[in-house]
Amino acid sequence: MNAAHSAGARADRLLADLGLDAGMLEHFQGFLGALDDPPAVPVRVLTLCRARVAALHGLAPAAADVPALADQDLDALRRGALECFDAAERAALALVENLCFQPHAMSDAAVQDCAQAFGAEGTVGLMTAIAFADVDCRLRRTLPAAADQN
Repeated sequence: MNAAHSAGARADRLLADLGLDAGMLEHFQGFLGALDDPPAVPVRVLTLCRARVAALHGLAPAAADVPALADQDLDALRRGALECFDAAERAALALVENLCFQPHAMSDAAVQDCAQAFGAEGTVGLMTAIAFADVDCRLRRTLPAAADQN
C-alpha cells in the first residue's frame, strides 16, 4: 500500500467516524495524498516522522509505515534515541519533538536545519505533514473506530 492510498484510507475512516460530508472526501484525500509526497522530502523521512509522532502519543506506527522501517529504526523512534539517524532525518525529527506538544517552542535553528536539508518548500510540507500526523494520532486515541481500523 503506498502512502497516498494509506492517507486516503485514513481520510475515509475519519470522515465516516465524524459523520462529515462525503462530498469533501475527494478534496480531503487529495490534500492528504499531497502531504504524503512533498517533492523535497524523501518518503523515508516522512515515514520516520509519522512513526515518531505515533510513538510520542504512545501509539504503534500506522500499519502502512511499519514495513518501510527497520526494527532498529522503530525501536529508536519509540525510545527517542534519534542520534542513530542521519543529519537530515534528525533535522526533521527535531521538528516532530516540538510540533506535537510545544509548537511555540520551535527554535529558528531547528527550522533552519530543516530548510538546509529540504529547502523552504520541503520544510513547509514536512511541518504540515507532521501536524496532520499529530491530528491523526490524537483522533486515533479519542475515536475508538479510527483506532480499531488503523
